[in-house]
Amino acid sequence: MSLHSIDDLPIDLQGTARRLAAVLAPEFEGTVGRATVERLVVESIQQVLPGDDLHSLGAQVESEARAMLTSAASSRPVATTPKVVFLCVQNAGRSQMAAAWADQLSGGLVDAESAGSAPADGVHPNVVAAMSEVGIDLSSAAPSRWSESMLHSADVVITMGCGDACPVVPGVRYLDWDVVDPQGADLDTVRAVRDDLRQRVDTLLGVLNTAHD
Repeated sequence: MSLHSIDDLPIDLQGTARRLAAVLAPEFEGTVGRATVERLVVESIQQVLPGDDLHSLGAQVESEARAMLTSAASSRPVATTPKVVFLCVQNAGRSQMAAAWADQLSGGLVDAESAGSAPADGVHPNVVAAMSEVGIDLSSAAPSRWSESMLHSADVVITMGCGDACPVVPGVRYLDWDVVDPQGADLDTVRAVRDDLRQRVDTLLGVLNTAHD
């Protein structure tokens, strides 16, 4: 059984796992994001209680999780905010909009980056226009290709439509969003994509506890 988040655990273990994450998170604040703490708690449960036997937690799980977090903290630069990377193919639409929303809605409490597997020459014009309507300027944004250092430093990587072309870094939490590709779409369609991404990012920030009032 391969589990990736607390929500993947059996319901009777989710509360216990969250309490353990709440105990460990303050110890690693500033070096490891909350999403990483939760993911490593889940991984420690799987290591201590392999297979399907996930019905007892104890000091061994906490010890294993703390050891994994210590290792993670020592291998990355000090950070005070969780890092989220948004990936798509051209980095000219969905990932640009999502990263811009994350920056605005979090009030800077999230380090948001975007990249692509095959970057375009520029951001799609209707994407620039749609985001301008909500006060976000992407006119000077430039598509770029993902880098290993970008992904290794991430707490969460969001993929959108890049399939096998999106790189997978072991130990980093991944989420895949099924979002319409705005390339070549009319402005009304791009507006719908923009609003869809706003809702998704807002929900993500709630999970990361970084929503900006």
